[in-house]
Amino acid sequence: MKNQLSNINLDALLCFHQIAAQRSLARAASVLAVSPPAVTHTLNRLETALGVKLCLRGRRGFRLTEEGKALFERTKVIVSQLDGYADFLRNPAEFTGMLSIGLADNFENAHLQNALSRTVERFPKMRLNVVIASSEELTRLVSIGELDAGFSVFFAKNERLSYLEIGQSTTHYFVSKRHHLAKKRKWKREDLFGENLAWVDDKWRSRQELESEVFVDHPRFKMKVRAYTNQIEGALLVLRSGFAVVPASPRYIERLKDSHDFLEIKADTKKPVYREECVFNPATTLSVAAQCLIAEIKSLAR
Repeated sequence: MKNQLSNINLDALLCFHQIAAQRSLARAASVLAVSPPAVTHTLNRLETALGVKLCLRGRRGFRLTEEGKALFERTKVIVSQLDGYADFLRNPAEFTGMLSIGLADNFENAHLQNALSRTVERFPKMRLNVVIASSEELTRLVSIGELDAGFSVFFAKNERLSYLEIGQSTTHYFVSKRHHLAKKRKWKREDLFGENLAWVDDKWRSRQELESEVFVDHPRFKMKVRAYTNQIEGALLVLRSGFAVVPASPRYIERLKDSHDFLEIKADTKKPVYREECVFNPATTLSVAAQCLIAEIKSLAR
């Protein structure tokens, strides 16, 4: 299959795109300004290279197969990017393609914010798509080309993707003013021993997984994991309830709190430090806006 795929060129894909869009080989030939036999020959070679039937023609009329529909969705993206690039060549500010980025729910990074602001200023007519998802889902979406870049703390890495460190985040402990620890003026590490702890990350877990992976005794924790949430809004809900001590990034908590109803426990505790990273696929032809965004981030993160 690898050798067959190597025979597929851009012209064949653009030819199929017109066939699918026009729903006719004859009309596609007219749009492409080539002969109908040439269109038929290109389609046959493409189907042979892929090993699938892309469309059916007969008495029942023209229709795409499931494989043809799937390929048509991908050629739409290719054509859109090429149109956007043509606009860019005429005038960079006229780029109208799409920039798709994804980030974790609790991701806060000044380099990303500044780089995105500069990119938006440079390409004011582009279309911006921002997806919020778990780090695992961001990795998957970048790997299949649905996202130009993802931003999160990535614990599991994909060897085919590139990761660029753009900052660090530190987790601190917070409690509601309703929590009994809030009454203490000074905290020691020992004050946290045996307290309820909330486990916060970006992965959805089933009830069975929670029972077997989260709500169990963890040797390195002297606190008891009694709450779990896979996003920061859930962490704030747990925090405000006064049920548990909640680990979170101070800068994110500061931005979201609408009143002084919780406190940071400033005890002598070890605070985990995480690498904040940008992930992108070096094998993907990125739009000029995506290239600009990544270049800006590289420059700012140095």
